[in-house]
Amino acid sequence: MNDSPISYVRTRELVESRNALRRQIRLPCEIVSHYGDDPFVHFIGDLSEDGAWIDTLFPLHPMAELVLCFEPPGIRRELMVFARVARVVTGRRRGDRGPRGMGLELLDLTAAERRGLAQCLRGLAPRSPAQLRRPVPARDWCEHLAA
Repeated sequence: MNDSPISYVRTRELVESRNALRRQIRLPCEIVSHYGDDPFVHFIGDLSEDGAWIDTLFPLHPMAELVLCFEPPGIRRELMVFARVARVVTGRRRGDRGPRGMGLELLDLTAAERRGLAQCLRGLAPRSPAQLRRPVPARDWCEHLAA
């Protein structure tokens, strides 16, 4: 593993630049992008009122806009929000650490939706820095789709 000072500082900057604490969760979601009108089912790996991490072997490019649909725990309705890809981890770059996927910035939550999301996430365990740094071995893409 590459524990160089540069990768430590980069990981630390990513964690400190967030406005809200990311909560560890495994939540099914659907994503619709400009690549097609049919939704793709993925899983949210962590969630905050500002963003989400999507576990996927097929991330979209940075700055891509998409529609994210999910049902937060404790809220009995689906949230449908616009989001922008803020970060991508493919495992191909030397500095890529942690799970493969993409970090999304949630763009159009109302103040009430943001408060409700923050409230339903309260009490869930935060994502630990060790989970952010740990590389995850690539899985067969068929296994990923079946998960």
